[in-house]
Amino acid sequence: MKEQSDIDSKVFSSLAHVYGLYYKRKDDHENYYKSCLQYLAYTPSDELTEKEKKELSIKMGMSILLG
Repeated sequence: MKEQSDIDSKVFSSLAHVYGLYYKRKDDHENYYKSCLQYLAYTPSDELTEKEKKELSIKMGMSILLG
């Protein structure tokens, strides 16, 4: 069995992003926020554009207020 350290961080980043999209669609603000935090933990900041960073921060802020 493979250990988690053998898995590339891009896999975790993509998984967290998909979970975030799912929870956003379901209006589950708490889990959306948690998924976004995981996405940011596994995604290097230089891979995100300034527009993506701004949109994500606004959406995360709204999820904090609504959750």
